[in-house]
Amino acid sequence: IGKINAVTAQTASVLLATDATSAVAATLARSPDIKAIVRGQTGINLALELIPQDTDLSAGDVIVTSGLEENTPPGLVLGRIVTVSYKAGQLFKQAALEPALSVANLRAVAVILP
Repeated sequence: IGKINAVTAQTASVLLATDATSAVAATLARSPDIKAIVRGQTGINLALELIPQDTDLSAGDVIVTSGLEENTPPGLVLGRIVTVSYKAGQLFKQAALEPALSVANLRAVAVILP
C-alpha cells in the first residue's frame, strides 16, 4: 500500500502509493524487462508513466514493483491497467491504473523487511 517514511518507538508513518508525492519503480508482470514509474494521482488512483512508445500495453495488464529501488522487492502487485494513452511523436505513453487494493478496505497490514 505504500512505503514507510518515518518510524518511532511505537508507530510508523506510511506514504501511500496513491499519494500525489509517491513514485515507485515498476514493470509489467508479464514483461519485467520494461521499466516505468507508478505515481499517485489525487489520493485514490495511480498512473504509469515514462513507458516507451513501442511498449505493448493493454487494459488488464498487471503492474508490479521492478525491484530497482532499495528496500523494495520485485513483484509486489501495484495495480492493473485501465486505459493507455499516447500521441504520435511523443517519446512516452501513459496508463491509468486501478490500485491492487483499496486502503478503505484494509483490516491488517504487514511490513516487509529487507
